[in-house]
Amino acid sequence: MATMLTFITSDVAIAPALLQRALSDEVKDSLNQISIDGDTSTNDMAVILANGAAGNAEIRDDGAAYQTFRAALHQIWAWQRAKSLRDGEGATKLLHCRVRSARSPKWRATAKSIIASDLFKAAMFGADANWGRVLCAVGYTAGDFSVADVALTLQSAAGAVKVCEHSAYHPSAKTRPPTCWQKRDRNPARYARRRSPRRRGAAISPTTTSKSTATHRS
Repeated sequence: MATMLTFITSDVAIAPALLQRALSDEVKDSLNQISIDGDTSTNDMAVILANGAAGNAEIRDDGAAYQTFRAALHQIWAWQRAKSLRDGEGATKLLHCRVRSARSPKWRATAKSIIASDLFKAAMFGADANWGRVLCAVGYTAGDFSVADVALTLQSAAGAVKVCEHSAYHPSAKTRPPTCWQKRDRNPARYARRRSPRRRGAAISPTTTSKSTATHRS
């Protein structure tokens, strides 16, 4: 959470156990998947308070009312997550890592390993589509799972290119060079700021499904 205190308040009437459950489930795929610079703090915390002033029938089970509350809470966490990433000191890029078709329950850890990799962050900052650094991060993720059939596509607003398939180099990486990573802003002031050695931020955030989206700013 990068030295962050998060407080959310609500006037919903909800059983304490369900409120705790909602909080724990949401932070799993939001605040716990964020890393601005890789550091954490003993001060990191997230708190949710509900005073019941809304006057609704107290939510005591995971029925429709609970699901409505969860949907609203998810929107708040999504906003908080994005705000935290934008506030990253010296951040210049925002990266999402989507893990699809993962059979291992380690998909969340895999996404975070990729985005937290200093080598991968350096590659993205330098506009270098170095897919080997992604496979390296996958390989050192804790857990027992196969890396024999990994496919990797790099994508930006400028387009997408598949650089790896079946855990090997993909020819399209040569026939369709990822120019989206090679563009430079030639505004001298902006370019000077980009080259500043202080710009080393990173951030990660996945979606709340089993198809993780991890986010990194560098």
